[in-house]
Amino acid sequence: MKKDFTIFFLCIIIVILGFIVVDLRLQLDGNYTSIVLQTQKEKIVFAGDSITDGYDVNSYYQYDDKIIVNSGIGGYKTTNILSRFYNVIEQHNADKLFLLIGTNDLNNKGHDNVSEVVKNTEEILAKTKELSPQTKIYYQTIYPVIPSDKVGLRNNTDIRKINEQMRTYCEANGITYIDVYSVLADEDGNLNKDYTTDGLHLNSSGYDVVTSLLRPYVEE
Repeated sequence: MKKDFTIFFLCIIIVILGFIVVDLRLQLDGNYTSIVLQTQKEKIVFAGDSITDGYDVNSYYQYDDKIIVNSGIGGYKTTNILSRFYNVIEQHNADKLFLLIGTNDLNNKGHDNVSEVVKNTEEILAKTKELSPQTKIYYQTIYPVIPSDKVGLRNNTDIRKINEQMRTYCEANGITYIDVYSVLADEDGNLNKDYTTDGLHLNSSGYDVVTSLLRPYVEE
């Protein structure tokens, strides 16, 4: 009698599991929101400082099959990203990462700013490759500035030096290097005044130009 009850109980469990499987299939066939479908979306993260923070990526990039995350934080330097790497980059487990960082480091008086930015940025990229190997990395060159008291110690000579050294690093390590500097610069190599609010940050026209350059990489 006990054996018959055990068999009956097992049959009930099998029937219930069968209904659950059928229900899950119906939900998927009916295009219901599900964890399975959500994980199929490509996750794209933009990381950096206030220039990224002010970039309304979810308005510029609207796709049904992509999740766009803005991980930019105003005032951030390369050292901030390194010390908060999990929060800024690692936790997102991104398929693609667009990194723009370094301009705030250049406002440090008494430092070898160029060497420090290059060293720290290389460390950020290497750490991303190590801890998030599935992530395809896109390095954006540091944007030009219009020299003035508003931009502090930042200058385009240092920015170009960093960008060229990072080009070499990216090419040697399989990282996509995107020369944003050139498309934002005027004939004198300064940030085009039509693209900025203060000689450092971009206005909507500046972000339009950046988006036109980045969109093919976002969509590839």
